[in-house]
Amino acid sequence: MSAYKNSLSVLEKLEEEYSKVGNSVMAYAYKEYSNRHFRTYMEDGHKIIDPYLGDSDQGYFSIFDGHGGKESMLYCKDRLHEELEKHIKMFPNDIECALVDSFESIDMELQNCGHVQVGTTATVALIRKEKRERVLYLANVGDSSAVLLSNNTAEIISYDHKATDRSEMLRVQNSGGSIFRGRLRGTLALTRSLGDHMLKSSGLSAEPTITRKILTPCHTMLVLASDGLWDVVTPTDLLAYKNFEPLDIASELIRYAVKCGSQDNISVIVISL
Repeated sequence: MSAYKNSLSVLEKLEEEYSKVGNSVMAYAYKEYSNRHFRTYMEDGHKIIDPYLGDSDQGYFSIFDGHGGKESMLYCKDRLHEELEKHIKMFPNDIECALVDSFESIDMELQNCGHVQVGTTATVALIRKEKRERVLYLANVGDSSAVLLSNNTAEIISYDHKATDRSEMLRVQNSGGSIFRGRLRGTLALTRSLGDHMLKSSGLSAEPTITRKILTPCHTMLVLASDGLWDVVTPTDLLAYKNFEPLDIASELIRYAVKCGSQDNISVIVISL
């Protein structure tokens, strides 16, 4: 076990991590772990812009988890925040519409780029001030989940779009698609993603689930992470680290996930609200 811990420590030094004081939030941190014992390369990615659109009361935080390769992940990491900016300017009073349209526009760009057999999850948190309220918008496709902590509770505010989910199964079937062996057309475990255009005619959707939350002083922390974390870590597990600094939380969550047997890439954003 000690040899394994030493190996983990050596590999961690090769991964990206950082912690910063925020503008729209108090502070945030990012940490990743490619899990080279099981994965030959890293398909997770992220993008944080705070302040966003030159507004110190607005921040953009995103996690992506590619599959079939990292091409779609890299494209969305570099482009989605730019497309969202364009749509926010078009719909300044309808952020939900701006988020939906930016996801779908990026998905069309991926089709034009030939992303037929490669795709990515996308989870975007936009924190901004609207009048006298701080508001969190969460948009996601796929299963890179987001958890919001408030005092002694941990709430999942994203939606996991999996082929085993009953409502997603019904949506796919109603659109003429099929699910078998727990996968969309027997191929993909997700029912919504960006890219994967070989499956878009089979019920795969790029439309994100949108959640809007008014943030209060009771809300203390937001965690975005790829499924490499959530496969083995539950939302309530986060409560054990609620008094830690953001980077320490991210580090401990990854260590705990590896200890619990995660065999996937892991990426974590921890936001102190």
